[in-house]
Amino acid sequence: MTSETSTTATAKERSMWMVDKLAPDTAANNIGVALQVGGRLRPDALRAAMAIVLGQYEALRTVFVESGAGPLQQVPPAGKGDIAIEALDMSRDHL
Repeated sequence: MTSETSTTATAKERSMWMVDKLAPDTAANNIGVALQVGGRLRPDALRAAMAIVLGQYEALRTVFVESGAGPLQQVPPAGKGDIAIEALDMSRDHL
């Protein structure tokens, strides 16, 4: 996909959008995952791996925007935007 596409949101997507409007900034529509990784983190390698995954799955890039007719589903093209990675010191001395 080379350009951003917009389509009308499905009934399920509209209900998820409404939940977000009623309770913004909550994790109601998110599924959390925690991974324990050993060794030294290479942000460049992680960023490249994330870009590959995001490039393959439109669902991970899908966003919803408001329009006069209700929410629209938009899928930005792969590779658009920057993947921010923040390194945190998780050593025992900093926890």
